[in-house]
Amino acid sequence: MAPLQPSPAEGARQAEPSAAAAGQPDGDEKADPQEALFTAVTVHGCTRCLVEVRAALQAGASVAATDEHGRSALHIVAYENEDAEAVAAVIPVLVAEGADPQARSPGDEATPLHVAACNESAAAAAAAIAALAAAGASVTAVDSQGRQALHWVCYNRRGAAAFAAVHALVAAGCDPRAADATGLQPLHCVALHSETAEAAEAAVEALVHARGSTSAKCSMGGATPLHLCGQSSSAAGAAAAVWALLAARANVHAACDRGGTPLHWVAKCGEPAVATAVIAALLAGKAHVQAKCGAGATALHWCATCCDAATATAAIQALAEAGCDVRSEDADGDESIHWAVQSNASREAAAAAVAALVAAGADVHALNGQGKPPVALALERPDAAQCAPLLQVLVCSGGGGGSAAAGDGAAAEDDGAGPSSAAHAADAAAISSSQAAVGAHLLQLAATAVSQLFQSKRRRLAEPAAPECPVCLDAPPCMAASCGHIFCAQCAEQPGVQEQCPVCRKQPQGPMLRIFF
Repeated sequence: MAPLQPSPAEGARQAEPSAAAAGQPDGDEKADPQEALFTAVTVHGCTRCLVEVRAALQAGASVAATDEHGRSALHIVAYENEDAEAVAAVIPVLVAEGADPQARSPGDEATPLHVAACNESAAAAAAAIAALAAAGASVTAVDSQGRQALHWVCYNRRGAAAFAAVHALVAAGCDPRAADATGLQPLHCVALHSETAEAAEAAVEALVHARGSTSAKCSMGGATPLHLCGQSSSAAGAAAAVWALLAARANVHAACDRGGTPLHWVAKCGEPAVATAVIAALLAGKAHVQAKCGAGATALHWCATCCDAATATAAIQALAEAGCDVRSEDADGDESIHWAVQSNASREAAAAAVAALVAAGADVHALNGQGKPPVALALERPDAAQCAPLLQVLVCSGGGGGSAAAGDGAAAEDDGAGPSSAAHAADAAAISSSQAAVGAHLLQLAATAVSQLFQSKRRRLAEPAAPECPVCLDAPPCMAASCGHIFCAQCAEQPGVQEQCPVCRKQPQGPMLRIFF
């Protein structure tokens, strides 16, 4: 799941009036009473703020009007004014004049209570929330994504203000476990969107104190708040959220719907700094680096599919340095290098992931459960014709030549027929020289991959086949008739088999005997 962009709080900041816009008109130009009202509600000093607000109203300003960004005067005072006394005095005046405490801003459909949670003054945030609640604002009102005002605390960049906003909203009746349209609770949003370490720590502490759930799973993949820390855009905020959640006894081994731990979910990150920060914090919190999901894949498998090249590289390096086994196989026999080649939707990220895995010890000759090496999987990609960088990494790492890997996954020994280091360099130069060279090289790689597959198949055919029951042609035989033919236990109990051997048609001369292979 991708973070909101831009954040509603950031949108509100961008909408703040400039100094020039807030200034007085030049010469004899008459001031616009509506603009005067929007400026007046941001004035510090209780008396001065009230005087200027009343003057604008007497001059004809409407409390129902909105600025060019669709914000009402209540939205502006609740978010922008950081003087608690002025906020507490002006909000009742505006409501008494007819301002709607349930007014919605366009797009995000936020009420004044939503943006009050983002006021970066602790005292002003608490004052705005209390005044709006007293004026009849609904604490359960939701924005366009089904989020209550408590969800919006995640956009507050100040620790003290975030802490105060949580307590004020909970005191006003907000539910710390309320879920939005996708099942995200306020703690999920803090993990996703906190911009600063101080805000993340304070918001998590306040929400947990208010009985917010660290184990709640959202409907998008069954992620807990700890799973979502890796999707933050702020490394400091993400790491702080991890530490705060772990301090609140969040389960570092919690599994999502696919069995992935928070460490697996770093694969969904889009920032290298965030990925490394979250990995470090989770591992310091005793996360198991070798933990496997329901499909038997490690976090390294998942990170090999990250579609951002820089993030994939950073995450793979961090996990490998922490001891994650690059040769570990999932339930289907695929190593992380196979995941990178066949499951990474980005060609560039796939090439970067393979390069990082090879540097960490991955084997480009390794066969997966279907007996296919990475180069064969690369040629099966629907975009194989555009995968020259990926193929170049595999070729220059030894994936385009030599014999197939041995059954235990070790690299094949050089028999003199494989390409030398000089040949690899020539291959790389040929790939980058022209489109024609790329096409020719693809054919060469395809021939090599097919050769490897045939060698693997010949090895499997050369192995002695396990015996099977001649009746059901499925189960292994374990019962022998007097004629010497053998059957599985279930078929041996059939009356027809006991009366006459279905193979040689002879009558048994005694009971069947159990045999062992």
